[in-house]
Amino acid sequence: MKIRSMTTLMLVLTLAACSGCAKKADPNKPVDQIKKDVETMSVAELQSTAAAYAKEIKVQKTELSKIAEELKGVPVKDVFSDKAKSIKNRLGEVQTKASALMERYQLYFNKLQEKGADISKVRLD
Repeated sequence: MKIRSMTTLMLVLTLAACSGCAKKADPNKPVDQIKKDVETMSVAELQSTAAAYAKEIKVQKTELSKIAEELKGVPVKDVFSDKAKSIKNRLGEVQTKASALMERYQLYFNKLQEKGADISKVRLD
């Protein structure tokens, strides 16, 4: 009984700790809204958000590389097949998402530069 209570308590604490772990990098957030938001954000908030975007952009770059490799593996005779079309569609979706993330990231990054903040932790390399 005591072990069950401890397990339940640990689960509740873990869920409570993660409840504030919302994803900050949103490729669908309106650019105009971000332009307004950055004007009132602190340097710490800007850095945190820019870092979240940078991290997600890196994830998308990795995904793009994987999909490109998969597309390279498609034989020439199958370039116009349904399988290749599916891969190309996924590639397009990831490219669109990466572009949207990059556009939004740039707004946070530019505001950090404008404020003279340390951008080394949020720079994309």
